[in-house]
Amino acid sequence: MSTSQPQKTERILVVDDNRVNRMTLLSSLQSLGYQVELAEDGRQALEMVGAERFDLMLLDILMPEMDGFEVLDNLQANGQLHELPVIVVSSVDDMDSIVRGIEMGAEDYLPKPFNATLLRARIGATLEKKRLRDSEKAVVEREYRTAKGIQLGMLPKELPTIPGWAFGASISAARQVGGDFYDFIDIGDGKLGIIVGDVSDKGVPSALVMAMFVTLMRSEARHEPSPTKLMRIVNQRMMESTPNAGFITLLYGVLDIKSRSFEYARAGHHLPLLINEIGEVREPNSEIGQPVGIFEEPLIDEQILEISNGTTVVLYTDGIPDATDIEGKTFGDDRFWERLSLDAGHAPQEICDQLVDDLIEFQKPHGQFDDMTILAFRPDKAQPS
Repeated sequence: MSTSQPQKTERILVVDDNRVNRMTLLSSLQSLGYQVELAEDGRQALEMVGAERFDLMLLDILMPEMDGFEVLDNLQANGQLHELPVIVVSSVDDMDSIVRGIEMGAEDYLPKPFNATLLRARIGATLEKKRLRDSEKAVVEREYRTAKGIQLGMLPKELPTIPGWAFGASISAARQVGGDFYDFIDIGDGKLGIIVGDVSDKGVPSALVMAMFVTLMRSEARHEPSPTKLMRIVNQRMMESTPNAGFITLLYGVLDIKSRSFEYARAGHHLPLLINEIGEVREPNSEIGQPVGIFEEPLIDEQILEISNGTTVVLYTDGIPDATDIEGKTFGDDRFWERLSLDAGHAPQEICDQLVDDLIEFQKPHGQFDDMTILAFRPDKAQPS
């Protein structure tokens, strides 16, 4: 009767400059049913990892040209140790090297000469931990897709088309789903509700809170003309239905198409920015504002802006000034305002797209950690004052 192990799907890369060791491990691992590839040195191993998928690496520490420590350094720098567990291999009397390898990110170690029982146990345990991590990662990925679907599904499908006005909006979602959102609500009588906000939580919870909030705003905005009163109504509904759902910073305003006024209420959010024709950027005066979802009666900042020809109003979330580069430096308000000043003569949509493109480039290579949203609108210059 055959005693061979059933073929497993896991692929193991053995890295050792000693041919006898490589052949010994090859034979032992194949007898356990694993798929095995061999590398004679660290450099060859890194090339193979870059080109193929492996589930585990058995890495000899002492090798010429590129030793095991250098391999671990490279895997760590490239972020591959998160996906590829490593078991370091060294002689039993070289415990210092083994400890150093573990400190550098290796999962476990195997002493030479190899013990068949220990080999099977440690490889099995390491691969089981990898399977659990992969399973958890799959759950997170499903949650991410669900949250992203909810988030994107609540955004407007198109920008408003209103004679005498131009609009633009852009949202760049981070890998970790946040709760940025914007919306346009036709509330009739020549008025348009405009919202930009940011939910405090991340993932599916933030997406659900955002969906509930936007739905409430859309429902109530057509019945309550005052931005401040509307915000208080929605805050009360949220506090009653989901008291521990986190908080939302937002700015909601009503744009009067004919009078060119923008009456807004601000709940702990960034102030709007006004850019004139020659590129001067300014903020309006403000009072204290508190986020919704925390207080029964939050402080709300109320203002009315008169928008003249050539003036662009910009609303945004904190993912823009808080974006960081590879050195940890933030994009900041100064750089943000300078970008807006340079693009003052462009159409609102071009202003939004250019800024987001600049920010994505600014954050390379690590990528963004928060959603970035910008919305802009202004009167058409062709319209009379």
